[in-house]
Amino acid sequence: IMIDNLGHLYFSKQAYLACASALNGMGEWLPVTHQGSKAYVFNPLTKAEDVNAVDSDNTQYDEWDSLKRVAFLPEPLKSTPLFKTELDSFRGIYCLAEFKEAVEQAQLNGLIFTDDLSDTPPGMN
Repeated sequence: IMIDNLGHLYFSKQAYLACASALNGMGEWLPVTHQGSKAYVFNPLTKAEDVNAVDSDNTQYDEWDSLKRVAFLPEPLKSTPLFKTELDSFRGIYCLAEFKEAVEQAQLNGLIFTDDLSDTPPGMN
């Protein structure tokens, strides 16, 4: 599984088979062919704003009103394995611990999971 900076995930056929049922109804699967192999791009369509999950009290902005750190309320997201937010212009993809555990259990790679919800890509701090 790989992520782009546009809020999409690329799934190999193996990754798709491991994750498709958990993400059913959460977004759209777009079939692609890569080096002669079938693969999928997943576009999560669930937004934190749609389920009132943005934690406004703990979301932070810098002195120029740019997003510094995003925070979410866990209860509204309890059945949402992957989601996006308008706060970061839909660039990031956020997930529940259960999705992370499923990816790790299936021994899939290509994703970097972090608890740091600052608006800086992992490894760029």
